[in-house]
Amino acid sequence: MRKILKHISFIVLITSFVVSCVDDENVDFPDTSQTVIVPSSGIVSLLNTLKSRIANIPEEEQCFRFQYPIILGYNNDSNITIDNYSGLQSVLSGQSENFNVTGIQFPIQVLIKATGQSTSIQNENSLLNLLNDCNYTTVREEFDRLFRQCFIFDYPIAILDNNQTEVLLNTEQEFDEFYANQAASYQPDFQFPIDVLVGPNAESTTINTYFDFYEIADNCVGCPQTEIAVTTVNPNTFTFSTDFEVKPEYQITWIIDNVPFDFGQLGNSFTRVFAPGAHSVCIMIISPDCPLGIEICEEVTAETDCPALSFEQNSLEPLLYEFTANLESIGQTSFQWTVDGIFAQEGGGTFQFTFLGPGTYEVCIETDFTEFCPEGTSFCRSVIIEENCPDLDFTSEPESGTLYSLIPSIRGLQNDVNLIWTVDDIFIDNQISSNTVTHDFMAPGTYNVCVRIQDILSLCPDGVEICRQVVVP
Repeated sequence: MRKILKHISFIVLITSFVVSCVDDENVDFPDTSQTVIVPSSGIVSLLNTLKSRIANIPEEEQCFRFQYPIILGYNNDSNITIDNYSGLQSVLSGQSENFNVTGIQFPIQVLIKATGQSTSIQNENSLLNLLNDCNYTTVREEFDRLFRQCFIFDYPIAILDNNQTEVLLNTEQEFDEFYANQAASYQPDFQFPIDVLVGPNAESTTINTYFDFYEIADNCVGCPQTEIAVTTVNPNTFTFSTDFEVKPEYQITWIIDNVPFDFGQLGNSFTRVFAPGAHSVCIMIISPDCPLGIEICEEVTAETDCPALSFEQNSLEPLLYEFTANLESIGQTSFQWTVDGIFAQEGGGTFQFTFLGPGTYEVCIETDFTEFCPEGTSFCRSVIIEENCPDLDFTSEPESGTLYSLIPSIRGLQNDVNLIWTVDDIFIDNQISSNTVTHDFMAPGTYNVCVRIQDILSLCPDGVEICRQVVVP
């Protein structure tokens, strides 16, 4: 009889404890025989987010809200029905190390703020996807952020893999291999209890539920939070800066392309000139609360920085040109002149060149390669020299009988040139252009008389010839 009374007293005590933890006006403890609670790290993560991040945001302004009732399960196998947001807040405030939510009954209905539509959450994966869509943290994200910074495992530990197979891990190496082989969406599924060593003093702590995990996470100072701000000065020059509070106990190192630099050397902000290509800039911070350190990196890509080459051209004579470089844009970079790809002159602000004759020529100014212009650069202009032949003609005037004067005329030439005269393709004379040629055709008839400039003209390399028929009566 005494044993029965003791048992009844224990049940009354437990019931009183459970009811005292929550507001019984907004919750109800259902018949557990009709309820199937699914262990859920997602619901624990959500409750922690509600408590820590969005506690002051009205329910209707949150990313989503439950369409009540929902049924939550506790770590002592009891269940609770939540009928409204006030009841949910009572659950949040009533949790403790010995009495905390570990699961939920699926499916649940939620109302999405962005769409205004009701959605059914059928299982744990759907709930985790919803948390990700709302940018709410999950156990995986908190674990990745704090593991080895705030705590380490006191092996062995038991954990379920992607296939819900229990795996016993005895060393850090075994855990790293296990974790690397899980899917990116994998949530650590610990088989509680597990032992961890917390903080810089490695205090031994037992975690019995995910609530305990978040208690450690929420009380963890962890690593300093910062980011690297990058400002582009020019295509290959960047300024890097951080904004965190530097404390004397911090060990801080800048790492530029895997080369470490003492923080005192560069400070919170520095400017760096890079050769063309991809570069990484990282900052490593080690503190008493972040013993393994945190490394934050930014990637930048430096472009080539070649001088802006240019030059002007001026014709001094029909075939003689002068080219003048814009030395201000070239600076101290060495350069050369080329014509049709052939070296013509090393450096020099001006460059004169005599072309051989009519045609299209490519004149370039080219720089050698430099650290910031590894392939060099060039600027080219086409020089087009048109063919310019003189206007050649002649007239024929009879003198007496079959004797005629052949009188040449040339426009476009200032100096005399040698002319070759032919009659019916037979050479008859060679005279300078200012001389009149006298020719006796010897007999009446029609003759084909031609005159051609014998001299090679630079702007008329193929020469010029004019032919006319002379009729001798």
